Amino acid sequence: MEGDEPGECTDDADNDRDGLFDCDDPDCAGSAAFAEGDSDSDSDSDSDTDAEADTDADADADTDTDTDTDTGQPEDDPDEAVPGDPHYKVDQFGYLPDEPKVAVISQAQWGQFAPDDFTPGGTLEVLSYPEGAVLLSGSPQAWGGGSVDSLNGDMGWWFDFSELAEPGRYRLHDPDNGLYSHVFRIDDDVYRGALVAASRSYFYQREAFAKEEPWADARWTDEAAFTKDASARYVHEPDNAALERDVSGGWMDAGDANKYVNYVEQVIHVLLASYRESPEVWGEDHGIPESGNGVPDLLDEIAYEIAWLQRMQDDDGGVFIKAGDDDFYQGSPPSSHDHQRYYDRKCSSSTINLASTFAHTALVFRDVSELEESAEELEQAAVAAWDWYQANPRSADCDGLDIMSSDSDMDLDEQARVEVQAALWLYALTGDESYHQHFQRYYQLFWQLAWDWWAPYWLADEEAALFYTTLPGAEPSVVAAILASKAGSLAMYPEFYGWSAADNLYRVAMPDWSFHWGHNQVRANTGTLNTNTILYGLDPANDQSYRQRALDLLHWFHGVNPLGKVMLSNMEDDGAEDSVTEFYHLWFADGGAWDSTLDGPGPAPGYLVGGPNADYSGGVSPPLGEPPEKCYADFNGGSPDNSWEVTENSIYGQAAYLRLLASFASQAP
Repeated sequence: MEGDEPGECTDDADNDRDGLFDCDDPDCAGSAAFAEGDSDSDSDSDSDTDAEADTDADADADTDTDTDTDTGQPEDDPDEAVPGDPHYKVDQFGYLPDEPKVAVISQAQWGQFAPDDFTPGGTLEVLSYPEGAVLLSGSPQAWGGGSVDSLNGDMGWWFDFSELAEPGRYRLHDPDNGLYSHVFRIDDDVYRGALVAASRSYFYQREAFAKEEPWADARWTDEAAFTKDASARYVHEPDNAALERDVSGGWMDAGDANKYVNYVEQVIHVLLASYRESPEVWGEDHGIPESGNGVPDLLDEIAYEIAWLQRMQDDDGGVFIKAGDDDFYQGSPPSSHDHQRYYDRKCSSSTINLASTFAHTALVFRDVSELEESAEELEQAAVAAWDWYQANPRSADCDGLDIMSSDSDMDLDEQARVEVQAALWLYALTGDESYHQHFQRYYQLFWQLAWDWWAPYWLADEEAALFYTTLPGAEPSVVAAILASKAGSLAMYPEFYGWSAADNLYRVAMPDWSFHWGHNQVRANTGTLNTNTILYGLDPANDQSYRQRALDLLHWFHGVNPLGKVMLSNMEDDGAEDSVTEFYHLWFADGGAWDSTLDGPGPAPGYLVGGPNADYSGGVSPPLGEPPEKCYADFNGGSPDNSWEVTENSIYGQAAYLRLLASFASQAP
């Protein structure tokens, strides 16, 4: 219940997960914090703390004539927070108590926000919020001797407040400039809200499923969309009603409404790996229709996608490659779409992908009593897909783009790589040595091993290869080869592994060539490369360096970046003052009712955007003409703006972010 613990009615959090915050929650109706006539409860109720703050902060009592320096609140409205100044970059969700905590203060020299001559004061303070007590003070330190970071065009300073570990709400204060940072928290559960919101984006991506209250926020309700998938036509014989097929359900792949079997590889495997690593993180607090059924909500959401994949498998075991539209249709809300829908031919690539995905899913589902029956069905389907793949010709030219918009074919080398995945998961699931023998013979087709390059691509392969090393029946020589190959990458590729203060003003560098379409997925995967290094004990002496790299990548997503922006949509209710206001998506389309948070409800919360793209081909500036790390802006226009190259979401990028985030999230309530 909201308010059953001290402070819960004034912490800007939805403690009982009912969608209502603080005084908006009826459970707080009797709280003294909202008693009638106490309009100044934040500053008046703690006179002792304020007195202590006065003692510490007398020297700056008059530096900001617009605010009450004891509380940090505007004098004319004690309950309204002073906005954070964008020069001060902090993780807007917060920090874990025992982890390093470093704010970045920026001065733009080129690209967005330049020219800028801002300089922070000689002393910065950490204030409790909203009380305003000074808990720590210190001097910001110039990064890189005052040099400009070529990746983003900024110079700046670091302010280390790591010694502060007490749970609470805080913000930085610059007395000399009279400015504040965004408010942030320190606690074990600071990432819980982001985890739930980001996971719920899959619920909003569901096709053929009504978004109704109470599971959907009232601002983002819609009737079931793309219901014509229940009678989809074969795209190569569209007038043949006898070939109609039910391919309904599943998730929209990205900002469009199509569904691709082959693209699920980097979604389901990654989410399942997160669950296997940290099952305690994945509870039933996501507020989806299945919540409370005894199954972790993440697995319920995966099951929704899996049910669509089952409809894409033919009776002979072969799998149709994709389903969707035969042209570029738009419609907001999604339920307004009223066009015929189609499915495409059976392909070797989609069939082996389904075999791999189903085998891994069955392996996880069979340990959840409520999903045991589903696990049995998936095992049978995975074996049938494997057998079809072995018995039929393989083709790298199966997707003819008759269904828009992406060519989801895989070349034969890629299919062989996924075949190795499938063999691994089928062996782990069934114990059948024929699958094991295939894996032992061909495991070096994983590109990580073929090239000795354990990079932030093909994460599903990394998860499979490393998982093999934990199996009781694994071949010792293969285990040794896999672990040695991964360990060899640690020193060979410092652009991905470990942490160095010299790398980047914003605490963690990425190679300039990685700023392409979908950069945020690559960035999140880089974090998981490092957490996997720790998980599998590959270099224990440097675990702290790998952990710091992963954490600072997470902080980058949460606002410690050149834009000072949380890279998730509409996260104000979860504590972010500056998050994505709009992005490319057919529901949240340019000019529509859900276009932007600046003039309406905007997009649903928790969507990870594509990220900075130095290869952006449109004409909007920014992102055009910016240094790599600043090649981003919130926009959602169609052609010729081509906003999809920068801001479009994807279910695979979302999975990569959740995989990283869950490594640091608190246990589910």
